[in-house]
Amino acid sequence: MPSEGDVRAMTPWAMTKPVTIITSEGTIDYRIRGESTGVFDAESHGGLVKQRCEYGHWLALSGDNDHDRFLAVLNNGKNPVVLRTSDGDIRIAVVPDPTAVGAWIIDP
Repeated sequence: MPSEGDVRAMTPWAMTKPVTIITSEGTIDYRIRGESTGVFDAESHGGLVKQRCEYGHWLALSGDNDHDRFLAVLNNGKNPVVLRTSDGDIRIAVVPDPTAVGAWIIDP
C-alpha cells in the first residue's frame, strides 16, 4: 500500500524475497547485506536514485539507468525489488553492516 513520507528499510539479514516500497513526497533508504539478491527496479519522479554496492555485485545493469532510474540484478537474484517515490530520493546500499548508520543517511 502506498504511503507518504520517508521510508527507511534496513536489516542485518540477507533479503531474498520480493520487496515493494512505494511512497510519495519522501525518501527511500534501502540498506541490505551483500548476500541479498534481487531484480531491482527503482524510480524517483522529482528526485535522484543513488546506489552503492560494497559487498555483492550488480549484474545486467540496464542502459536505461539515469539519475532518476536504476535497473539491475543483484547477485543473480530472481526476486523483484520495486522502489518508487515522488519528490524524494532513493538510496540503495549493499553493505556488510546495513544497520550501522546514525540518525541521518547522506550517502547511498
